[in-house]
Amino acid sequence: MAGDSDASIIFTDAAAAAGVRLRERSFQKGERLFDAGVALGGVHLVRSGLVASRALLENGREVLIGIHGKGDTLGDLEYCMGGSAICGVSALEASSTLWADERSLDRMVAADSRLPLAFARVLAVRLYRSSRRLSEGIAYPLEYSLLKAVFARLDAPDDGRPLSKRDLAEYLGHTERHVNRLLRSLEEAGALSVRDGSVAIGDEAIARRRMERLEE
Repeated sequence: MAGDSDASIIFTDAAAAAGVRLRERSFQKGERLFDAGVALGGVHLVRSGLVASRALLENGREVLIGIHGKGDTLGDLEYCMGGSAICGVSALEASSTLWADERSLDRMVAADSRLPLAFARVLAVRLYRSSRRLSEGIAYPLEYSLLKAVFARLDAPDDGRPLSKRDLAEYLGHTERHVNRLLRSLEEAGALSVRDGSVAIGDEAIARRRMERLEE
């Protein structure tokens, strides 16, 4: 579920209505919440921190799919489909979640009819964002997609933690070397700030003007 929103409130409300005690779990930076291909057996609701979901390719390489913060759920798609984890998830910093196992989720769904609809809305939003990201990658230059990704972190409902150069390259589907060349150009123009391997917006007005020109 995206953000500290009504959907996450419905999740906790459903637990209360069903008499389910959500289990609090803590993860240190770099610790895995779960791996791709394993049976999850439940859903995490992120309480604090940031976690990253990565897909495992056939060659063994992991590719960043998304970054999730407070109010996001993990494992809802797998719960609805009844399958194993599509992506692996690890903590980008010290993080905590509330966990509900499948039996508890069944009780929550029975106790609060809003929960299935909330799951459906979240999945629809994820599908929309993925398809839009793909279409923009085709329609616009890489610079546009890169700036948009960095702005997305700035506008995130959590603390807006900057993306690393590696994560940004994986997210955009390009090599880190290719992205580095563009980052240097944008940093020289003042649009971005690159420090200690992390990428953030430099001068917001400059960055937005460059995006507007690319949209024309």
